[in-house]
Amino acid sequence: MSNIYKEGQHRKQQMLFPPSIDEYVSEDNPVRVIDEYVELLDVAQLGFTKAALTVTDGQPAYHPKLLLKIYIYGYLNKIRSSRKLEREIKRNIEMMWLCAGLTPSNKTLPTSEKRTHNL
Repeated sequence: MSNIYKEGQHRKQQMLFPPSIDEYVSEDNPVRVIDEYVELLDVAQLGFTKAALTVTDGQPAYHPKLLLKIYIYGYLNKIRSSRKLEREIKRNIEMMWLCAGLTPSNKTLPTSEKRTHNL
């Protein structure tokens, strides 16, 4: 090819030192503010306790701070659906950084759209 167009890296080319996910999120990105804010909160004082959980109840639960970070991110980005939040967690680099690689499903993320109907 000629030098008229810029060329990207070959997708299957392995790098000696791949960039970390932290390098993809800039220092002034709002997800860093969300992360710092939620980490400052005392979730026990806010009423989130793990008293009802036991080791034999199945898989370990997601930390309430993680779920709060996801909800705040969704609120700031106008994402109200739990299915859309789940999709963002799997494809959006900011959400991957915020969730530290964890991927809660839409069933773990109840939103205001999931209402019970009175019959």
